[in-house]
Amino acid sequence: MEVVHVAGRIVRSKTAERVTELLGSREGRKHLSQYGWVEGMPVVMSESQEALEDVMALVSVHGRAVLVAMLDPRSADPLFLHVSAPNPALSIVNSVAQGTGIGALFEAAEHEGMMTFRVKYWKYSAVAHLIPAYRATATEAQLSYRN
Repeated sequence: MEVVHVAGRIVRSKTAERVTELLGSREGRKHLSQYGWVEGMPVVMSESQEALEDVMALVSVHGRAVLVAMLDPRSADPLFLHVSAPNPALSIVNSVAQGTGIGALFEAAEHEGMMTFRVKYWKYSAVAHLIPAYRATATEAQLSYRN
């Protein structure tokens, strides 16, 4: 869940906070842009146990490539998948098993690199690739290049 309303205020998820922090830095934006992110690209927040179909429903709303973000359950670092829109030019693959979590797609992309996948309500397949986690260099950690 990305945003929760609590007594007249908005509480953001830890994933949203970490993504905002990364996109708020020049280095973070540069890193993501090397793997296909562009200014204004939608980012869908997720948690590893969320159903893949539910996350891809949010991806579908945008009708274009998006980043899917989640926190690494081991390190709490933000992880990103670049997910294309479903495309008729791609081979149609079998749909992912119902009940599969988004974390499983992140794991598969980590092992396979760029991968073609499909969820049951998509007519066409899409491509996903994992963006390597951003690690600030010692110099970047000492300096602040915000905005």
